[in-house]
Amino acid sequence: NLPLLAEAGYAYELSRIHPDTHDIHIIASSTAPLIADPESFYIDVPNVQWTFSITPVTTWTALTPLIIKCLFGLLFTLLSSFLALLLVRLKNEHAELESLVVERTKELASLAHYDVLTQLPNRALFADRFKQAVAQCQRTHKMLAICFLDLDDFKVVNDTFGHGEGDKLLVAVAARLKKNIRNVDTVSLQGGDEFILLLNEIPSIEQLELTLERIRHAMIKSYLIE
Repeated sequence: NLPLLAEAGYAYELSRIHPDTHDIHIIASSTAPLIADPESFYIDVPNVQWTFSITPVTTWTALTPLIIKCLFGLLFTLLSSFLALLLVRLKNEHAELESLVVERTKELASLAHYDVLTQLPNRALFADRFKQAVAQCQRTHKMLAICFLDLDDFKVVNDTFGHGEGDKLLVAVAARLKKNIRNVDTVSLQGGDEFILLLNEIPSIEQLELTLERIRHAMIKSYLIE
């Protein structure tokens, strides 16, 4: 009679050596194969000896290929994530560098063409716009006007309230000048308290005088500095 064998969680094999042929004869075995280093028990029966071998179905050794695959998968995922983060960081750094270059280029252009304090066109930019205005007048046969303006007693302001307050007054004057000229006109700070206006497309001398009187009237109103 075959022995009753439990398969729950175990692999087994019951075998004997055939008395005539001396070959290994498998009497019974589990559906799950044995793994390495099984536990073996020997059963003596008449004229022969049976061998019963048993191992757990699942061991760490059996799981090793799966564990290795999981570790490789985890390593690949971590490496992919690291490379993705590195690429994103390099892309962001490249974009930041481009933005910085553009910003610094604008700053250099501003320093080259604009007064740092008032942000009005400096002498170089004014000269360039003057050449363009002359060429425009030659095409349209209209007049242009160059008008000088300075602030009376500005030195008294600096001596009384300090150069810091004087600078704030210059900024306020520049803002008021820009507000009272057209987009086609230019106002430039030539130095100190001296401004110069370039007024384009003047239809007549009378119209120019009215424009200057309007600007002068706007400029002489009180300034509130802090």
